[in-house]
Amino acid sequence: MYQELLSAGQINYVTVGSHYVNGSQNGVPADGKQIKIASAQIHPQFNINDTDSLWDVAVLKLERPSNYAPVKLPVAGDDKEEMCAGGVAGKGAWAGDMGDPLAKESTEGDANDVLIGVNSAGDGCKSQGIPRVYSRVSAALSWINPIINGQ
Repeated sequence: MYQELLSAGQINYVTVGSHYVNGSQNGVPADGKQIKIASAQIHPQFNINDTDSLWDVAVLKLERPSNYAPVKLPVAGDDKEEMCAGGVAGKGAWAGDMGDPLAKESTEGDANDVLIGVNSAGDGCKSQGIPRVYSRVSAALSWINPIINGQ
């Protein structure tokens, strides 16, 4: 059971295990559980009042543990703060999906997937050719690891 979650610094609640905006599909509750955030450690370089702010990453402590399996963090990688992904019409993250994960799927099963990004910004309508902006997890590892390792 895990009680910490990596997300965006701009969110107020989480729906763990959902694949739908705000935990519902057309207003009908879907898969996933809403869990209140007990505390949040937002990256010190993130500025919520600046729409161009980098480092939109937070380590959230949930009010209660989640029974969903954790995803792995990258060991190392690119140190650029952001990356873009998506841009296929009707697929990917939407405006209400801030903080959603971008994971690299493993051919060895879900337990080996790696979290590479956290949804940070982009056009709100899954438009063709317009990707979403993700905060790059590998760039923030030196800040993330001490928090999740209790240092």
